[in-house]
Amino acid sequence: MKKKNRYTMTPTTLLPNTPAGTGGWHTAIVMVLSSLLIAAYCHFIGLNMMPLRGESGLFIAQAWGDGNRIGFIKPMLTHAYNGHFAPVFFGAEFVQASMFGVDVRWWFARQMVVLGLLATSLYLLNRSALAFTTLSLRASSVVASLAALVFVVQPTVLELTTWPFMAAQLLCLACGAMAAGSLLTAVRTGEAKSLYLALAWGYASMHMFGVGFTISATIVAAGATVVWARRLPVRAYGVTAAFGVLTVLHAAVMAQSASEPSGGVAVGWSDQAIRLGALYLGSIQGGARSLWANGRFPWPNPDSYQTDAVYGFALLLSLAAISLILLWHGRRDQKPLLVAYGMVVGLFAFSTALYSALIVVRLQASTEMSAINPFLFGTRYLIFPAFFIFLLSPLLVISAARTLGKWLILPAALIGGGAAAATFAFFTTITTLWPIFTTSFPVSWANVVSQARTDLNNDGYIHDRALSELDPEFHAELHQFSGVLEKDLGCTGCVRFSP
Repeated sequence: MKKKNRYTMTPTTLLPNTPAGTGGWHTAIVMVLSSLLIAAYCHFIGLNMMPLRGESGLFIAQAWGDGNRIGFIKPMLTHAYNGHFAPVFFGAEFVQASMFGVDVRWWFARQMVVLGLLATSLYLLNRSALAFTTLSLRASSVVASLAALVFVVQPTVLELTTWPFMAAQLLCLACGAMAAGSLLTAVRTGEAKSLYLALAWGYASMHMFGVGFTISATIVAAGATVVWARRLPVRAYGVTAAFGVLTVLHAAVMAQSASEPSGGVAVGWSDQAIRLGALYLGSIQGGARSLWANGRFPWPNPDSYQTDAVYGFALLLSLAAISLILLWHGRRDQKPLLVAYGMVVGLFAFSTALYSALIVVRLQASTEMSAINPFLFGTRYLIFPAFFIFLLSPLLVISAARTLGKWLILPAALIGGGAAAATFAFFTTITTLWPIFTTSFPVSWANVVSQARTDLNNDGYIHDRALSELDPEFHAELHQFSGVLEKDLGCTGCVRFSP
């Protein structure tokens, strides 16, 4: 009698037929536990919330200022802001800025909820992947949780968490992970419902951050591929096309804020191609570095971009070929697992390429080749390539689970625990890389308030100054925060700045 392979899939060994292999209560519990555990970890490593950084400070200044609050936020609700059309997020952020001010306790709690949502979405992504194996529900939950941990505790994510406005990026990624997980479920079950959920989650990412266009467009392309490979009903093509139209229309609104070429001069096609190829390779390299958390990214050398571009395009074409071959064989032989493999590789290849193209289009008015440099080492940019790399994790967990079975928990625990320990070690030396974290925000802000009180007592007015220790990006000045300053001084109409 032929021995049965214990890793052979049968309908009875698959996880429940839901978008991510889990029920609503299960997901809610995971989200709450994730938020609490991440909050404890962030408190342990001393994560320093910085509510006045960049746009976060701008929103707080406007929400607590004497100016026209409606006049500030209304354009962001009706038009694109710096290439981003996310009125839902902008509106919610402005409301929260008016509620929280500079109280780091509320911002910390809000950011922990955001990280909990991101962790839950990554967990559901890998649960959807592990549904292709015979791994038990309990073992699948543990492995998926540890896989999510590896991404969430990396310094790139946690550094962005200290900047409240960057919740837009993290929520955008969470939508992308939910979309990818739903696509995997659609591939496994052959049902259109999960595909429609994937398209909805992909489009939702555009309402969080402008780069959501990359995610939504990729999910639309992947959705059409899944319809073809799994022979879904023709109606699924129509729904996919409808979300494609929504994505294009949303992108058209975003494009209205794009800058025009200076003096009518734009970068030539050959230079744009070089930028695209160099960005593709460099983004993958930078994203991989950020996953392993050293934070010391080398300054890019524009002299190497032509060579980098050749390697970048070769890598892109190779990945595209692998994806297409897997999809073709999966469709021909009706093997959902091969379709899933091909789709995952395609998601990584296409999303990274589209992300790079988005940057090239944005910089077409900048003639210097070095214009792409910041996108190759800035954490706010590398978070997206890092996420696209993480979209390959289903390949790893499926292959490992089919080979190791429940013993996969052991290496997953070592990698997840190692990531948490490495990030803790990183944060003990963080001030050598990011001096802004030398002093906690409550202490720095208390010093600002104390000096303002001294100025008022001595001179009757406050000496204005740049708040470089609280906002190194946008060079905020003290007078912009007169509203929150007056609140902490405990007086009304007392804040007067020197001429």
